[in-house]
Amino acid sequence: MSKQELYAWVSLASTLAILGLYLMMVWGLPEGMESYTAGMIDIFIKVIVIAFVVELLLGLSKHTKAGRIDKDERDILIEGKGFRNAYYFVMVAISMMAAHLFISNLFGEEIAMNVYRATPSMTLHALLILFLLTSLTKTLTQLYCYRQGT
Repeated sequence: MSKQELYAWVSLASTLAILGLYLMMVWGLPEGMESYTAGMIDIFIKVIVIAFVVELLLGLSKHTKAGRIDKDERDILIEGKGFRNAYYFVMVAISMMAAHLFISNLFGEEIAMNVYRATPSMTLHALLILFLLTSLTKTLTQLYCYRQGT
């Protein structure tokens, strides 16, 4: 496993942990699982801390002579594919959000609040989740390419 692939795995773990923790904090767990909330929050926080420490160590090792990573053409190509797919994902998602806001304002504020849930706080939550999903798209594309050998 190359260091670039290791970076992608660590990024995947930290992004999934942050997304899971965020979703649990905002919307909570389904009924019947409230007793597990404290344990799950503890697990998510541990994963975030471990991923942060691993990313810090990998980042610091970049600056030493032994840990220096020279990206070859394959790494640059895989990174480009990841950014391309993430860009397509975020453009489609933002276009859908803009259309949602336009349609909800077209039908009036009362319908927008009750039917479309177009409140400013929901829009903010959707944007934050969108940023995390965009990072996941990039990372998953890179991991797929590394596993396929392209």
